[in-house]
Amino acid sequence: MYGGPSFYSACMCVVGFGSIHGKSVAQVVSRFGPCSPFTGTSTNRNFTQQLHHDRARTRWIHSRVLLDTSTQNDTTLPATSGIALGALEFIVKIGLGTPKEDFLVMFDTGSDVTWVQCEPCPSSCHPQEGPRFNPSASATFQYFPCNATQCRELRNEGNVAVCDASVRYVDGAESSGHFGRDTLTLTSSDVFGNFPFGCGTQQVGSFGREAGLLGLGRNKLSLVSMTAKYYDSVFSYCLPSQASTGFLTFGPDPGSESASFTRLLTVPQVPTFYLVSLIGISVGGKPLNMSSTGGMILDSGTSLTQLPDPVYAALKSAFHSHMSAYSSVPGILGLDTCYDLSGHTDVSIPGVTFHFEGGTDLELQADAIIIGAGAGMNEVCLAFVPHAQLGILGNWQQKRTQIIHDLARSRIGFVPGACS
Repeated sequence: MYGGPSFYSACMCVVGFGSIHGKSVAQVVSRFGPCSPFTGTSTNRNFTQQLHHDRARTRWIHSRVLLDTSTQNDTTLPATSGIALGALEFIVKIGLGTPKEDFLVMFDTGSDVTWVQCEPCPSSCHPQEGPRFNPSASATFQYFPCNATQCRELRNEGNVAVCDASVRYVDGAESSGHFGRDTLTLTSSDVFGNFPFGCGTQQVGSFGREAGLLGLGRNKLSLVSMTAKYYDSVFSYCLPSQASTGFLTFGPDPGSESASFTRLLTVPQVPTFYLVSLIGISVGGKPLNMSSTGGMILDSGTSLTQLPDPVYAALKSAFHSHMSAYSSVPGILGLDTCYDLSGHTDVSIPGVTFHFEGGTDLELQADAIIIGAGAGMNEVCLAFVPHAQLGILGNWQQKRTQIIHDLARSRIGFVPGACS
């Protein structure tokens, strides 16, 4: 039967990546499964809950894309973030302050503002792994005044001495507090002063045990933008399976010579997101009969890839024609192409390849094409979901591929098999 991963945890964690190509890296792990850094709580992924979070995040992303460009201002950030906080999966460790304190934060390419929980927080902070950040204990922390440029980027108004900050999420979670700056430590060799971030002292809604969030979007207050002159506006990550570790690295990568690149697009309505042009899909080595699919957002926070309805219909039909040896079973929660693999010891899954502009291909492995949708491994589903509008490449299809974001050269690169 199929032996690849499902939404449920594996048993052992395989640890790796202190460096790659001679560069220090931040280790990336899933908050689910045996590599989760969170202790004393269940780290199993809730399949139903995860798909609901995906839907909330997707609705917001698509609503932003469809907005009239005349109503948008590229230099300011919306008061409400597009993410459903519960949808985020991948965790990195960062250091803040002098002396440095370490914090486990989610990272997200669909968010710009970084934030952590801070002291004092008398009643409204969620339990997190480790202590909260204490601004008064850091020799280098400073609050932004309300008239600071960084504060205006948050659309803060008023003339108070300290800049207020509030980040709201579409699943109802909210972090409120103040906006400040301090020394950020990514690795032993990557240390930056005066990094802006939100200092949350009041949290509302459902949070995990993370200390906060690391924003890797394209807008002005993101880590990528704030460190552009040091890293030449380049960062990359490799998202691991639940039973292994991946990496997050900044700056040009000597190993990128092996990458295949496609053009990075910019849409004024959604300056935060990373957008590429998907021009075709092949199943079992045969191109689907379809017109150009247009833009596709690369999103670390959406789990399953979303495809426009006609594209998904063509993919589903072609995939199903290769799966005639297996019994179809009812779908679950929007996954409508599912099979029972009971009694089969040698399962053959047709390959799926995404073709991007410029001749760049992303060939998906079997466990990025299907997903175990039950507590056991007998039933699997095609791991894609239809949507009426713009496509989103989710993290289930991104895993084990190094994805290079080269903003200076307006390109996105893919290096398959860079982590496990």
